[in-house]
Amino acid sequence: MRQITITDSFDQQHTLDLPDQLDEFKLSSKIAFDVCAEDIALWLKESLENETLERDGNFYLYLLCKAISEFLDYPLHKIIRFDVKDLMNEDGSLKTHVLQQHVDDLQGKSEDIDFDSAESALNTIYFYIKKLIDSYEFQFRKEDNYTFEWKGKTWEIPYATMNLLGGKSFSKVSVAQSVNILNIKKNLADINSSKKRTLGDTEEIMNVRFTGAIKIISCTTKLKDEELPLDDIPFQNLVKNRMTEFQDINYKLGMDILFFSILSTKN
Repeated sequence: MRQITITDSFDQQHTLDLPDQLDEFKLSSKIAFDVCAEDIALWLKESLENETLERDGNFYLYLLCKAISEFLDYPLHKIIRFDVKDLMNEDGSLKTHVLQQHVDDLQGKSEDIDFDSAESALNTIYFYIKKLIDSYEFQFRKEDNYTFEWKGKTWEIPYATMNLLGGKSFSKVSVAQSVNILNIKKNLADINSSKKRTLGDTEEIMNVRFTGAIKIISCTTKLKDEELPLDDIPFQNLVKNRMTEFQDINYKLGMDILFFSILSTKN
C-alpha cells in the first residue's frame, strides 16, 4: 500500500491508502470502479453530443470523485468543495484541457505522470487505479483442477466440471457430476449483467454485476474433497452460504476464479 494526502478547500487533509498489488483490494471495488468509469464515458458522450461539455464540466469532477470513492471506500464524492482552483477558469468552470487530458489518458496518449509529485490530482489517482486494474493477466492452466486458499480453507474447481459446463464430453461421467453440472447451470441461468446503461442506474448495475460474479464463484467452487448435495434446494442453500463467504474476495483471486470458470471452456 502507498499513502497519499488530499487537502480540501477547508484545509482539511484526507489520507488515502492506495493499493500497489492486485490482491490488496476487493473484487467488489473493481466492479464498482468499472461502473463509475462507464458513467464518465456516458457523460462525456452525452455532453459532446449535446454540446454542453463546457457548461456542465464541473459534474466531471463529481463523477471522478465518485469512481475513486467507490474504489477506496472513502466518501470523496461527498466532499464536494475540493481545492481544485488550478483546474478551474475564473468563472468557476472546469478548464477544457482537464477533460482533454482525461480523453488522452483513455486513448493512451499521455505520458506517465510522477504520482508522488501530483498527490492532489484526482485525474492522476483515477488513472493510477485504472492502470493497476488493467495490469491483471490470467495464466491459463490446462488439464488441472484449479485450487486456491481462502479464509484458511483449500478450495477447488474440478477441471472436468469446467469442460462439462463448456459442452465437452468425457467417456465416463458419474451421476453425481451430471447432477452437479445441472445444478450449476440452473443457478447461473439468471445472471445477466448486460443491461443497457444510463447515468441513473449506477448503484443497481453495481449490485447486479457483483452479485453475478460472486454467484459464479460460489456455484463453481467447492472445498477440496467435498461432496456437493445432489438435491436442488440443499445445493441452492449451499450457494447462498458460499456467496456470503466470498463477499470480500480480493480482486486477483476473484478474477483468477472467474477466468478459469468462464474462459477456460473456450480455449
